[in-house]
Amino acid sequence: MNFFEQQDKARKRTSKLVVYFILAIVLIIIAIDALILGIVLYGTYPDSSQAIQYVINQEPATLVKAGQIDFRVLSLLALTIAMGVAPCILIVIGIGTLIRLAQTRKGGISVAEMVKARSIDHTTQDFKEKRFINIVEEMALASGVPQPQLFVMDNEPAINAFVVRKKAKEHGLMKWIEGNVREGDRVVIVDDVVTTGQSTIEAIHRARESNLNPIKAIALVDRQEGGRENIEAKDIPFESVFTRDDLMNLYKKR
Repeated sequence: MNFFEQQDKARKRTSKLVVYFILAIVLIIIAIDALILGIVLYGTYPDSSQAIQYVINQEPATLVKAGQIDFRVLSLLALTIAMGVAPCILIVIGIGTLIRLAQTRKGGISVAEMVKARSIDHTTQDFKEKRFINIVEEMALASGVPQPQLFVMDNEPAINAFVVRKKAKEHGLMKWIEGNVREGDRVVIVDDVVTTGQSTIEAIHRARESNLNPIKAIALVDRQEGGRENIEAKDIPFESVFTRDDLMNLYKKR
């Protein structure tokens, strides 16, 4: 996975979504226009001379006369209806957009509230919540950013994380793996930097020994020194966010 390629693809997908959004609006206008036109045609058939009158080429014309539809009038009527329908739809969409922007003006907190997430009280006595707070506090401190407000979705299944130890615990169950995983779980091995891939391969081996099912390995940086090939030789697909070439090319552009 090339980060910059993925970024370009994301931009292109965003452009496509804008086009699809505009197309959807046009189709909605056409659909409502057709519906209203059908109702008018049904209500005035077989003679609309008393209800709908147009002047075309200085001659009176009506939508339906003696069961015959005048398609010139039909086109003009469709255009007239569309000119009335389009502003109404755009106003409704605009109001909906403004409401959504107002709902999300507080950023991530707004999103959390919209999905019914529960804010975690920093004085909580729940062990898991206290551990969560401590982890985020340490990450914020290490990153030099303010600690964010924390939320949890009580009834939502989570992506469980685990750690592969460098050596087995010397007491208790003497496990190589610590975390909330169970035998048979499909797992992804994540590493920061891959050189030859030996540490990632070791983690894959330990996961398999623990009856887990590794399905992919991901690294932040691939140093392109054989790690990808060694990992994939273990029948594990490998992806990296960046490669050494990516970072070097970025450095040269500065």
